[in-house]
Amino acid sequence: VAEHICRTYGVGKKVKWAIAGRSQSKLDQVKKDLSELLGNNEALSIDTLVVDTSVVSTLPTLVKDTRAVITTAGPFQRYGSNVVEFCAKYGTHYVDITGELRWLQNMIVQWQETAKKTGAKIVSMCGHDCVPWDLTVMKLEEALPDGEELISVYCLNEAVLDASGGTVETMIMGTSGQEIPAPNCKFDPLRMLPDGTQSPCTAIFEPSLLVKKSPPINGRMASTYASFFVMALVNADIVKRSTALRQTSKNVLYHEYSALPDFKSAFCLLFGQIAFFTALFNPVTSTLLQKLVLPAPGQGPSRDAMENKHFLAITAQGIGSKGTKVESVMYFPRDTGYMDTARMVAESGLTLALDAPLLSREGGFFTSSTGMGNVLLDRLCRTGTKFALKVHK
Repeated sequence: VAEHICRTYGVGKKVKWAIAGRSQSKLDQVKKDLSELLGNNEALSIDTLVVDTSVVSTLPTLVKDTRAVITTAGPFQRYGSNVVEFCAKYGTHYVDITGELRWLQNMIVQWQETAKKTGAKIVSMCGHDCVPWDLTVMKLEEALPDGEELISVYCLNEAVLDASGGTVETMIMGTSGQEIPAPNCKFDPLRMLPDGTQSPCTAIFEPSLLVKKSPPINGRMASTYASFFVMALVNADIVKRSTALRQTSKNVLYHEYSALPDFKSAFCLLFGQIAFFTALFNPVTSTLLQKLVLPAPGQGPSRDAMENKHFLAITAQGIGSKGTKVESVMYFPRDTGYMDTARMVAESGLTLALDAPLLSREGGFFTSSTGMGNVLLDRLCRTGTKFALKVHK
């Protein structure tokens, strides 16, 4: 995140920013490493804040004079709750890269009313989980003629990427019974409106564990095979929340798959995911995976792989209630689990900090599409993302 902001906006210029952490010596090392990476001394002048999110007495230092906090320290049920609380209380905008739905539901129930009163915009899942798909569905719905609701969405993903150690740790917490309990709420908090009532609108995920021909979105994608994509479970829930908040389409059927060139590749991906999660749920094999195979927190792919070999392309189709079809393509040229997640969450924070006049003034818990929408998409497209859309009457 610091690398992206430093490269794109510099230090002490239009954007006033600082980095925060528990150790001053480690913060100084980050600045030194950035300076060596960028080949100049500009990063050495980045401001620093010493903050331990587990020590609440340090949190006012982080939020009291800050427009927006960008946090990447997960698992968030362990390190993020206090930050959300203080941002909500102080009226400071907040973005993160979590994929922890149960934690997000708890935060909504606990702090929605407070954030609404102070004007703080709290926007979780501002990285690979789930910005690309959330913004895609938003654009498909926007492109429909007036009076036509979005009734169905198909997303086909082509990607090369690797999971990070932090992501793996979050998955392990979820499969080992360490996930926090569901909040005390009469309905799914993801459908909660700003006034605390349940939205009449929702999105319904239609998963499939079968390998099948891809939907005929365009000539190229029609020749591919669709296989189950594990992160579709999280993306679908954020699409559900966005649909609930927008209240422009009542019931959206959401489909998302990995697109592969042939049946063999699609079947191998499906079988590999089943085998992996079966092993992850087993205490014996899970321990072996963690020790011998999976990356530890802080570990991940090489810079060369992230910059030159990894990518994400989403080809999508939205179908309206009167038969209109809208097709789109969104492309991220680098690793979306690391480098472009950093860019997405950085630009999300900057959107809230610098582009407030272009956004609603309402506080509360939002998604990337309902809290920032086209303002965020414009920022992403100016810094590397490609997006195109076509309407078929």
